[in-house]
Amino acid sequence: MGAIPPILSMTDPLYGAITSGIEREQEEPPQVTTWLNDVYKLGNPDQVNWSARRTINPEFYRDIVLPSMYGFLEKKIRKITESDNMNALIGLSGGLDSTVASYITAAAMQEARKSGRARQANLGLINFRGFEDNDTQAIAEDLKQKYEAVRLRYIETDISGIRKSLTKTTAGLVAKLDGEVIEFPGELTTRVICSLVNEIGARAGYATIDTTNGTEFILGEFSVGLGYDLALLDDLYKSSVFALAELIGVPPFVTNIQPRNTAYGKRTKPELYFGSLPKVTPRQVFEVLDTVVYWIYERNKSPEEVSRALEHNVEFTRKIKRRIDNQKHRGITPHFCVETHEIIHQNNTGLSDEETRGIIEKSMLVDKFG
Repeated sequence: MGAIPPILSMTDPLYGAITSGIEREQEEPPQVTTWLNDVYKLGNPDQVNWSARRTINPEFYRDIVLPSMYGFLEKKIRKITESDNMNALIGLSGGLDSTVASYITAAAMQEARKSGRARQANLGLINFRGFEDNDTQAIAEDLKQKYEAVRLRYIETDISGIRKSLTKTTAGLVAKLDGEVIEFPGELTTRVICSLVNEIGARAGYATIDTTNGTEFILGEFSVGLGYDLALLDDLYKSSVFALAELIGVPPFVTNIQPRNTAYGKRTKPELYFGSLPKVTPRQVFEVLDTVVYWIYERNKSPEEVSRALEHNVEFTRKIKRRIDNQKHRGITPHFCVETHEIIHQNNTGLSDEETRGIIEKSMLVDKFG
């Protein structure tokens, strides 16, 4: 496949906002440290019953979730941008989450355009080179072909120079506070990328979309306070994102890649979680992990109950419980208040909470819990 033609002209304000002041420097992501190993490790492969996998109902995601996501995106993007058009911006790494979010957003835009509800639909995709080796150009080309009613604007840029400079500056400031200087950029990389995406979106009039999935949110694998305009996937487990990818036609070269945390290094997430793995696919890893996370986090089962029902080693389920408990405070920033304020995230599917809970619970091997 040949390179796609330039989608942004050099006079386009979106192009100028992205490329201004950015150094070009090839740099490999930093090595993963012992600290990262300690934080991410959930268990050894032999502690896991790899057959205790979630069984997803594709009709629920095809007939209920996807149409509801289209309506949610149309409503929220237009409200955020205060426009009859749909303008959205996504940082595209080429990994599963950002790619699925791009396809779903493009599909929502195409539906709004063809129905006459939106005069224009502009989807901006930014790839920050140097963090992943995924073929984001091929993804952009596929999106252009499938969603011809959407004006796709794709651009690549390299922020390794900015990252290197900020890493050095941050280390110096941490040292002045007598703090421990950890020898990798960590969340700083994520924060730089997100700050750029949000600033570009604000200047260009685009709603910015957070592509963190629900598994990452529960396990604390996100940076607090990134300031995106809306979140699309953070109530969906990673295994649900795989299901959506299959339904919406995300290419296999995306769904088959191993998920990574590119802020910290090149090892895959399954490797960080379990070390050397048996012959299981990335999707199967999360079908196992998400089932454990669901019963501990959402249904308040003890690690011992989950271990017995799903036939995992109890040390594995206890480690997940500790990880969840240690990260809970990061989900909502603590606020001092003189009155009680409820923060409510509404069910957007059109089904009741009881209906959706029943469908999801069934997929999470509820029969094994008696």
